Amino acid sequence: DVANDTTHSQGEKYIIIGGAAVEYYKQSRVGLLSYVVLHNEFRGCGLAKHLHKEALSRLEMLANCYGTAPMQKRTTTTTTTELLAHPLIVESPTQNNNPPLLQAIFAETNTPAAGDVTPEQSLLRHKSLFHLGYRLVKFPYAQPPLSTKDMNATFDDIVLLVYFPFFDNDNCEQHQLERNNNLMMKEDDAEARFKRELILKRYCPWFLEGQSCCDTGRSNNGNHLNTVQMNIQIPFQYIEDFYQSVFGYDSEEEETNSGNIGSESDGGEGIPDYRTANYYKLAHWFTHHNRRQSSDSSKGVCVEVSLCHPTATSWEDCKDSCMVEWKEWQEMQHQK
Repeated sequence: DVANDTTHSQGEKYIIIGGAAVEYYKQSRVGLLSYVVLHNEFRGCGLAKHLHKEALSRLEMLANCYGTAPMQKRTTTTTTTELLAHPLIVESPTQNNNPPLLQAIFAETNTPAAGDVTPEQSLLRHKSLFHLGYRLVKFPYAQPPLSTKDMNATFDDIVLLVYFPFFDNDNCEQHQLERNNNLMMKEDDAEARFKRELILKRYCPWFLEGQSCCDTGRSNNGNHLNTVQMNIQIPFQYIEDFYQSVFGYDSEEEETNSGNIGSESDGGEGIPDYRTANYYKLAHWFTHHNRRQSSDSSKGVCVEVSLCHPTATSWEDCKDSCMVEWKEWQEMQHQK
């Protein structure tokens, strides 16, 4: 921490060469890796891995301070500045039976269609995020508006990712985080399994939940597929939380379960109701109407998380195909 460093010489200047930004959404209990940035001259040196490790630590700190799980210990006088300035011992999920305070860590990345970089640079960006442990969530995602002026001012050329540093749904011990540290080669299977399970409980509890409430992600002949399952409510609740962080939380209970999606009501004080936004309607439809229930009614509805490496092309956005299906569904509803 440069601000607290008193060992440098007078007049010595520090140059910021990189950084990472995170956000914690306590209603949906998810973290968001907003940015990882590095000066051009320092890329390719492995610094992003260290920034990302610190970003995960900060998200755990925020969840531990602001999480909404019962029996969570908090210090009411602790400020955000104090929290981030001093190390905080986060209780291991294995040491208590409370619901996870951090059930998923998401990230966003632009598609080549955004045009902010060349297609080659976009592919390189996607590969970098993959190596940090992020995988594509096959959910039609758009970044909600950042102000209340226009509820349809979404940023569409973007995809949603989730942190899951594994390569398939059973052989998770070959994950990138430990492989980069060259730890797996010297440890027995029990130690590797313990570390795998600890990472799953700390950062990917959605995976553990998904295997119990969703289809397992296997083909009919028992072979592994290159996808895992996530409860579809997790990305949708994050989107809802994102909208509410902009449009306000005052009316969050009013229409959540009413089914009155798309009415032209006002959110109060001249703020439009975000539930009437075009993208929100698409996300709501995809979550509650388009996904078919599994044959076991006790299981939840899931969305796929792709474990495929963006080798030759960037990750693909599924919104266009979903938009077509959504419009067809709307026409069918009007004909009834």
